[in-house]
Amino acid sequence: MKLFENIKKWFEDLKKWSGGLFKDEKGVPSSKRLVGVMCAATLCVTMYHNSFSTVDIAPAQYLVDAVALLAFATLGLSSVDKFTAAKKDINQATTPVKKEEAAEVVSVDSTCPNCGQEPCEC
Repeated sequence: MKLFENIKKWFEDLKKWSGGLFKDEKGVPSSKRLVGVMCAATLCVTMYHNSFSTVDIAPAQYLVDAVALLAFATLGLSSVDKFTAAKKDINQATTPVKKEEAAEVVSVDSTCPNCGQEPCEC
């Protein structure tokens, strides 16, 4: 019984990992990752198939290069997006609030920051 539970947990972890493979760092599905992984898988299957076939039925070299470049580009862009998103998060966290923006935020229980009166007459 313990073996069955371990196998079931392993498959659940595998399902969770493979589902996360196509999502970006925010958890949103990424078409770049999907296209990149599909191109890489197609390229691997084609290369494996061509290792057992004759040269006359092999795909053209420029087609293989195009699929490889598409896979590298899409997966590379996904990597670049990860670092640029982290940089945006850092910039937003360290950006100070301007005085004008701070003056506009007034809570219900406080006085007006501009005139100092409870019911604002500004």
